[in-house]
Amino acid sequence: MQKKATRNPKSIYEIMPIAMSTALASMIGLWASNTANADGMVPEYDEYAPAPIQTDAVDVPIDNSIVVKLDKQASTVVIGNPSVAEATVQNGNMLFVLGRTFGATNIIALDADNEEIANIPVSVTTTAPQTMTLHKGSTKVSYSCAAFCETALVPGDGKEHYETLEKAVKTKLNISQRTSADTGQE
Repeated sequence: MQKKATRNPKSIYEIMPIAMSTALASMIGLWASNTANADGMVPEYDEYAPAPIQTDAVDVPIDNSIVVKLDKQASTVVIGNPSVAEATVQNGNMLFVLGRTFGATNIIALDADNEEIANIPVSVTTTAPQTMTLHKGSTKVSYSCAAFCETALVPGDGKEHYETLEKAVKTKLNISQRTSADTGQE
């Protein structure tokens, strides 16, 4: 019978993996013994730990709203950048999020004790599914296409197109406001 030769590790590179695995096994043993309750069982959750914070990201098309349901009632809602998105609370745990202009921001919701219950990343995209974009050289023109296509005001469109359409929309709004004021329908 031949005797198997054993050799002693000679370098730190040979000793290190053995030392690390031994230390890791010891740490796992200590963690398991410290987290067990009086019955020797590891509890499924810590009843005194704060509730998890809601962090699911949402995407909102510009000029559209979505509904975000919160796990708890919110008493305070803060928008990181209100020029990008707006949020309205309904029934304490329902947020209506409006995409104002393209970009990214977040929504933080606090409960009655001012504890954070949600920190939701919000991404506002420039186009909705029914939007068509026409590129004319370096100029961009957007159209809103439902039953048929009409020009739309979308940030990033060509300056001349945007300013012309913006002026037409403002004129239309002024006319309708004057008409409703004349008829007493304010």
